Amino acid sequence: MERGKRTPGSGQEEHRVGTPNRLTIVGVMGSGTLPHKTLSVPLGRLLAKSGFHLLTGAGGGVMAEVSRAFCSTPDRRGHSIGILLSEQEPTLDPVTGMRRFRPGKMNRWVEIPIVTHLHLSGNRGTDLMSRNHINVLTADVLIALPGSAGTRSEVLLRMQYGRPVILFLGQEKLDGMDEARIRAETRFPERVLTAHTLDDVPLRIAQSLEMQGPTV
Repeated sequence: MERGKRTPGSGQEEHRVGTPNRLTIVGVMGSGTLPHKTLSVPLGRLLAKSGFHLLTGAGGGVMAEVSRAFCSTPDRRGHSIGILLSEQEPTLDPVTGMRRFRPGKMNRWVEIPIVTHLHLSGNRGTDLMSRNHINVLTADVLIALPGSAGTRSEVLLRMQYGRPVILFLGQEKLDGMDEARIRAETRFPERVLTAHTLDDVPLRIAQSLEMQGPTV
């Protein structure tokens, strides 16, 4: 068998994005304290109606509000996935040999929690011990709503991994930066897509998938 090929019936068939076996995963990143309802609520409903999975950081603010709107939409196919951080650095008890950690809080709208040992966030959101790497690599599409340092680090990581980001900011900013400044300050301006209105989102999702090509 050639390298990179998969034998039909082997259990290793490719589950491409958007096929019956593989729904597209859309990550929505944003403030953990402010809900930004005018953006997060219609976006959550749109993603649910479009047949996508939703991925967030499982916290409050935008994460909770977009998940609430998503899960409240009737007849959706997708699920709400939450990537949980650890509230402390894991430690190893030298006596018992047990590892200890404390999972972060999870909003009630997360249906599939992914519990991690990763404890760094905010200004350290690009460090290897941050769950942000899981967020941006698991999502087939990443949409950034208004947020602070943590959201900004996710946008940066996403582009560093060679994948596009969709900005859906409305009249707000991302860690004090508008779209023009984000483009000006990044080394990868071509990876920044903008949805000025909700109607722009489906097209930007399609463009994002086309730009990055097949994932897993």
